[in-house]
Amino acid sequence: MSYATLLFPDYQTAVAAAMALGFWDIVNDQLLTQGQTIRPDGTAFSWAIDEIGLDPVVVPGEYDEEGNELTASLRLQGYAVNACGELPEAVNTCASPYGSAARVFSGPAPEPVALEPLNGNYRRAVAVPMDEA
Repeated sequence: MSYATLLFPDYQTAVAAAMALGFWDIVNDQLLTQGQTIRPDGTAFSWAIDEIGLDPVVVPGEYDEEGNELTASLRLQGYAVNACGELPEAVNTCASPYGSAARVFSGPAPEPVALEPLNGNYRRAVAVPMDEA
C-alpha cells in the first residue's frame, strides 16, 4: 500500500487530476473518499482519499522574547489531499512528501520534510534525507 500527500497549485487542478485518476464522483460533483478504479488493462486498484484543502499549513513565524515578529508566518502553497492504496504512477507528478500538509492517515509515519521559501507568503514542501530529519 502506498501513502502520498498530493499537492496541486489550486482546486481546479486538483479536480482535473481527480477526474483523470477516477477519484471524482461525477453524479454528485465531489471528490470520492474511497473506491476502486479499473485500469486500462482491466485490473482494479483500491484507494482512499483525505481532502485537506487549500493552503493547508501555516508555518509559524519567529518572535523574540518580547513578542516582536522576526520573520512572518507563511503558508504551504496549494490544494492538498492525502491518498493511500494502490495508487497509479500518475500521482507521482503531484506528490509532495507524505505528511507535509500536516495530516496523515493513522499508522504510517510522515516523511521527513523541510519547508523552503517559494514566493511571497508561501513555502514549498521538500523531502529531506532521514539522517537530516
